[in-house]
Amino acid sequence: MTASGGYDEQAEEGFFTYTASSHATLHEYELRISIGGAKYNSNTAFVAGNNPPNAAREFRTTAGLVAPGSHIFGKVFVISTTGNERGSNTVTITRP
Repeated sequence: MTASGGYDEQAEEGFFTYTASSHATLHEYELRISIGGAKYNSNTAFVAGNNPPNAAREFRTTAGLVAPGSHIFGKVFVISTTGNERGSNTVTITRP
């Protein structure tokens, strides 16, 4: 699975999109965000959203994007019905 994203200036929020997973036991997709720092930090990341398998493959958020120049790092995780998970590439979103 591959994730991408950007900042929607009109809506004033960040967005993450992702490709579909072909995992046979897919339960849901989960967006985790890390705020501040120079890179994604799994120790401080928090869950910012969950999508069922059949939902539109997009997450939107204002978390951490409070002022121009602020940035967040996010990963989309595939969560299986057996509890296994796998994360996407890291996506950095900066508010202009």
